[in-house]
Amino acid sequence: MDPSICKQITHYDLLNRIAHSTSASIPLNTRPVYAIRKYKPMDRKVKPVSTTTPEDVKIGRRFPSDPLEFLPELPIFPPDFKPGLRLTQERYDALDLNKHGFLWPEELKLVSWIIQQHEMVFAWDESEMGLFRSDYFDPVIIPTIEHTPWQHKNIPIPPGLLPKVLKVLKDKLNAGVYEPSQSSYRSRWFCVLKKDGTLRPVLDLQPLNGITIR
Repeated sequence: MDPSICKQITHYDLLNRIAHSTSASIPLNTRPVYAIRKYKPMDRKVKPVSTTTPEDVKIGRRFPSDPLEFLPELPIFPPDFKPGLRLTQERYDALDLNKHGFLWPEELKLVSWIIQQHEMVFAWDESEMGLFRSDYFDPVIIPTIEHTPWQHKNIPIPPGLLPKVLKVLKDKLNAGVYEPSQSSYRSRWFCVLKKDGTLRPVLDLQPLNGITIR
């Protein structure tokens, strides 16, 4: 089979070939055969521009206060777990902290207390993830060479997936990952299916990669 052709032989095709063949030497339980070429050859990869990074785009990292200064003292006799604002009883049960019975009862209480005290650093969905604080990190600025803005036509969204795609975009907006913009640029994007059945947006940033200073 030509490896440059992406072709799938289904069970139906296989049974048809066996039925019309004088030699039924192929077992009926043979799995489907796939021949897939590379997603992108090396010579088609878009690489950033090698030059000096401007000083004004370097990311600064600061510690406005001592992160260890306000750590709470560990209790000698930790209390029983109480659901909080984000760490609900359902989420706590799903953690299954002592699944293998390694912790003693008092140790389990202490671990539960520590997690409950810092419950806001945990995220169970994208809306709870938050962003980097600006007093710790500067905004990321992508350095580029001189170029002309591009407007690429997007890949059409299948009508059956449109409601799910819109939900993904709204969730990103609500979480602060995306924000409204009036830009001179328009890059292609599409969605791929994740293992859990949800959609992941994928941006085609090859044009940006080609003008980015590394």
